[in-house]
Amino acid sequence: MVVELGKLGDQIQKAKIDAIPEHMKIEHYALRGRKEELELQRNKIGLKVQKVKDKVRPMIQKACKPHLEDDFEDLETAKLAGNTVIVKKFSHLESFKKSFILNNKK
Repeated sequence: MVVELGKLGDQIQKAKIDAIPEHMKIEHYALRGRKEELELQRNKIGLKVQKVKDKVRPMIQKACKPHLEDDFEDLETAKLAGNTVIVKKFSHLESFKKSFILNNKK
C-alpha cells in the first residue's frame, strides 16, 4: 500500500514537472543558483558583523561599568551616533517589579 502511494506520488510529481515549459525550468535553476550565491554572501557579511560586535561589546561594558548605579542595572543597547556611542541602560529590578505586578493582578 505504501509503495503504491509512493509510486502514485512520483507519477503526480513527474506530471507537474512535465507541465512546466522548458524555458521556465532553465530560468528557475539559474535563479536558484544566484539565490544561493547571494545567501552565501549575506552569511559571510553576517559573520564579519558578529565578529566586530563580539570585540566591541566587552569594550563598551568595561567603559560603562563605573557609570552603573547598582548591581541591578545593565546595558540595554549601544548605538553609534557620529563619533559618540549612546548607551541605554535598564534595571533588572524595575523589570522584575513590572512583571511581578502584572502576574499578581491575574
